[in-house]
Amino acid sequence: MAVLVTGATGSLGGWLCAELLRSTQATVRCLVRAGSQEDADQRLAARMQIFSPPSGRLIALLADIRRPDLGLRPAERDRLAEDSDRIIHCAAHVNLAADYDQLVHTNVGGTQNMIDFAQRRVALTGEPADLHYISTTAVFLNHHAAGLSHADESSVPTLATAGSLGYPRSKVLAETMLRQAADRGIIRLTIHRPGLVTADHATGRTSATSDLLVPVLRACVALGAIPTSAAEASGVDCIDSVARGIIHLALVADSVDRVFHHIQPAPFKIMDALQALSRAGYRLKPTPNDQWWGQVQGNLDNPAVRPIGIMSEIARYLLYADVDHPPPSYRADFTTAALTAVGIARPSLDAPFLDRLIKGLQEARVLPSLARHAASARTHGATG
Repeated sequence: MAVLVTGATGSLGGWLCAELLRSTQATVRCLVRAGSQEDADQRLAARMQIFSPPSGRLIALLADIRRPDLGLRPAERDRLAEDSDRIIHCAAHVNLAADYDQLVHTNVGGTQNMIDFAQRRVALTGEPADLHYISTTAVFLNHHAAGLSHADESSVPTLATAGSLGYPRSKVLAETMLRQAADRGIIRLTIHRPGLVTADHATGRTSATSDLLVPVLRACVALGAIPTSAAEASGVDCIDSVARGIIHLALVADSVDRVFHHIQPAPFKIMDALQALSRAGYRLKPTPNDQWWGQVQGNLDNPAVRPIGIMSEIARYLLYADVDHPPPSYRADFTTAALTAVGIARPSLDAPFLDRLIKGLQEARVLPSLARHAASARTHGATG
């Protein structure tokens, strides 16, 4: 079996490749954007070095989903199309502060190029590929305003359910294009929607750029303050659990024409993560939410504060649990049952896990040491 993966050098994409190597005997071919084949090999090797020794079953292919024919020569494209009976399309430009126009080239145009590639396979072999698309539960970020009480695997995303942010809107359009391609027999489609993807359960390691808990935690430590309340976030899970669920369900024969939500069944309390900062020894003053947000807006020149400050739309869902800003409510009953049927259980996002998350951020120097934090607090107190 051979699997073609896009986005392998990204946060979730690397985990998907690692899970494929661990759970299957598949050859994993990865489309990698780079200046040369040597650069592509090095990029993929650098991403995968945290997982295991190099594997001969993992192959980097110099390509670019943003270009027609994926940037491949016609003969290369055709050979790859003939061999790619299973595709995991994970590549995306993920930026919750970016406008749609900044994201469309990769998220929509790149998806159209993958559809064209799949159509070429049908022309060559007469057989559609199984395409597993990695979308996001954020396509339902605004579902309350669109009249839905919750979003489950049967809910249909629209631009209204996505809201105003460019990223979920681009993913809605990509999903729509893929469904239309499936209706035309070009692909056999499965949609996987992760939500807020946080740290590896075993080690606490996470991505400082894609884990949405990280900007909140960094800002709290930098400000020396935490909000007095926060929402219960529906749609959270750790990255190893998400990757394991996607790969195992991708291998199930009846996953075609299905949608899966890769999230914890129960909402995650954001305050639990903030309290883990205090357990780690950071001195943080409980501050009314509006005052805390005012501190954020007043410190946007601080690189530890700015990320959450420029994601104000997301911050309101994470931190403001009120009737004017109800957080989205996601359900995953069908997915949970499907995972149970193949023997996969989601791990608990409990206090020990959150303590590992904080420790991992400290070891990666995303959060300051307690000594640096105390020194910063003294300086802030002396000058404030």
